[in-house]
Amino acid sequence: MRYRKCYSPFLFLLAAGLLAGSCKKSDGIDNNKVIRTPYTVFYGEKVGTITKTNDGISYQDIFTPDGVPARAITASGDNIVFVKSFLRYSTNNGINFNQPVPGQAIPSVNLNAHWSSMLLDVPGDRLYVASATSASGIEVSPDNGKTWEPDPGAAGVTAPVSSFTRTNDGNLYSLDPTGSGLYLRPSATSAWTPVAAATGLPAGSSWYLSHSNNTLLAADYSGAQGVYYSDDGGVNWKNFQGLPSSQEVLSCASPLDQVVLAGTDSMGIYMLDPTTGTFNPSNNGLKPQTSVYGITGKQDIYKNGIIKRYVYITTSDGLYRSEDLGRNWVLMKTGNTRAIW
Repeated sequence: MRYRKCYSPFLFLLAAGLLAGSCKKSDGIDNNKVIRTPYTVFYGEKVGTITKTNDGISYQDIFTPDGVPARAITASGDNIVFVKSFLRYSTNNGINFNQPVPGQAIPSVNLNAHWSSMLLDVPGDRLYVASATSASGIEVSPDNGKTWEPDPGAAGVTAPVSSFTRTNDGNLYSLDPTGSGLYLRPSATSAWTPVAAATGLPAGSSWYLSHSNNTLLAADYSGAQGVYYSDDGGVNWKNFQGLPSSQEVLSCASPLDQVVLAGTDSMGIYMLDPTTGTFNPSNNGLKPQTSVYGITGKQDIYKNGIIKRYVYITTSDGLYRSEDLGRNWVLMKTGNTRAIW
């Protein structure tokens, strides 16, 4: 389906956000010396290492290589949690990692789940993981990864889900990989309920969820269907244009709700033009034939209120960073990098 020129409010809001984010302020303060709230990045490599950085310059390995790349990483409360072919958590900033408490339901990994969308922390609610352990595909942890159980609110989930996202209005969504089952949980005390799609996603692909502000994004990992979006909570979906149909969409995210990016297999990264609804290559600084596995946004908040934004991506060549929302990239550390938070 071709994208028609009747653009949604999401596109114009995103365009306005990009313009607002481009403003610069100066009040005589040396911002490099007065960071009030620094960021943290966790990322994994193909060899199994998990690494931490607070500035993109200095790095600390917090999990030694074991030959198994991390598929998802998150922070939950004061804990670090990652998923490989197993799940582990750390309560001491990565000094050591533990298996969930013996005797509890330790989730086995859903092999249809892709990267960061299979693991989602919702502060004040639960930590969610896409699992092969329960019929719904949803396992939850009330204590930041220490113990797990099948989600008691998932009785209405009839198709095992493999991805999660939470829009800025607080709604939590889950999706099964065929695109036929989309579920909504509006609060921590609510049950999952099916979203009846008037115009749904094309069936038979390998879908995973993301979002930008209150707009749902669904990306087809296989690349056949590209990326779709919904402005009405998943009832109706429209597709974006511009992505190469022959390449897998390995990652899709809206870092800091400032821009929508899609990472591909061996064709680098694409940026959404919100005025046209079209993805365009944005590979300045990337090596040719780079695969982009993960995307995240981070920011430093300075004492004078200035915010400096960064976009990090994990790729087949290493960890890249952009200081202009994905228009230009700088290689920060070499390696074959995968999951990122």
